[in-house]
Amino acid sequence: MYLSYKMNLLDIILFIGAGQGILLALLLFSRGTNKRNNRILGTLLGLLALHLVLVGNDNATFFLEYPHLSRITWTLPLLYGPLIFLLTTSLTAPRFKWRWRYLLLFTPFILFVGILMPYYLLPAQEKIAYLSNYEVVLQEDFGWMNQITNVVHVFFLAISLLKLRTYVQRLHSLYSDEQHMRLLWLRDLLWGVFLILAFSVLVFYSRKWGWPLLSAVYPYHFLGVVVLLYWIGYKALGQPLLFRADPMLGTLEPQLPAIEQRDTGGATELKDSVPLPLAVADSTLTDQAAQIQNAMEQDKLYLDPELDLVKLAQHLDMPRYQVSAVLNGVIQKKFYDFVNEYRVAEFQRLAADPHYAHYTLLALAHEAGFNSKSTFNAVFKKNTGQTPSQYYQKQGAKVPIEV
Repeated sequence: MYLSYKMNLLDIILFIGAGQGILLALLLFSRGTNKRNNRILGTLLGLLALHLVLVGNDNATFFLEYPHLSRITWTLPLLYGPLIFLLTTSLTAPRFKWRWRYLLLFTPFILFVGILMPYYLLPAQEKIAYLSNYEVVLQEDFGWMNQITNVVHVFFLAISLLKLRTYVQRLHSLYSDEQHMRLLWLRDLLWGVFLILAFSVLVFYSRKWGWPLLSAVYPYHFLGVVVLLYWIGYKALGQPLLFRADPMLGTLEPQLPAIEQRDTGGATELKDSVPLPLAVADSTLTDQAAQIQNAMEQDKLYLDPELDLVKLAQHLDMPRYQVSAVLNGVIQKKFYDFVNEYRVAEFQRLAADPHYAHYTLLALAHEAGFNSKSTFNAVFKKNTGQTPSQYYQKQGAKVPIEV
């Protein structure tokens, strides 16, 4: 009989975090809608919970009593990257469907399982004999296999961030406010994972090479995973759309309030259903660009906080793809940047007007057409190089500041 193991505070926190992950995973799997995204995320959370349980029991006593659970943490993390990439792909691709080729994403996991299979098949007594040699076990724990795992993590996280970045750029061609971009929580999740990964890799090599300060952090860096699990739980409660259909949290195209049709001699043709080739004269493109600018400067469509590409196209009686092509090809701006430049100018005009002296900065932003504080702050800083508060200070104005 081996000595009993006494849990410390870190172990208790890790087990509580694992419990949170299991509860969230069960919640996601129990939902009858949005099954694909929920199950991918639920699987990821369940695996993270299992990992936390194993880390919380990462001591000689536990693995000598349960030797067949040893080295599971060598292969388990190789599932995280593919699952994160699949989740990102599923959320950002409106027509995402499972393809058998996606199994190739799990190639590193399959290879590592194959390499470790001889160890996994060893009888318990031989594993116990191996695990009793603590120095050898510790050296191999920080060996080449787990170093490759770090590289795999970085690779999948990088391509997931690139895919999300491309998606957000496409959204900027459709929307004028980031409030419509409901997948921004996914961006926060990926960057949170990146920070945890970067710190974990640093701690890993500090432990491997015996750096005195950071090596002592191991395994406390797993507390970051606990924080991540609770953050996902918070988002789940604060953003119920995460668990509801439609599976796409922020689709690539806004919904048309009404379908425009035209008579084609007995058949009905959708006006905006099939993009036509952009083969028109330069003068026509210039005229269309002027129409788009007039819609902002004269009609002041930018004051509509819900303005999107569809509304602008309907106002101009112009196909949506044509408006987008003129914005990108002639005006050379994304719809998001184009509209918000007018809003920033309107904000500055209102801020200089004594009639609005009693308005807060956020109230002025709403008057200028902004729909959210985060978009206003980001756009204003991008266009002026300073925050709204700094702008006011330089103007010498005194207004209630709530931004």
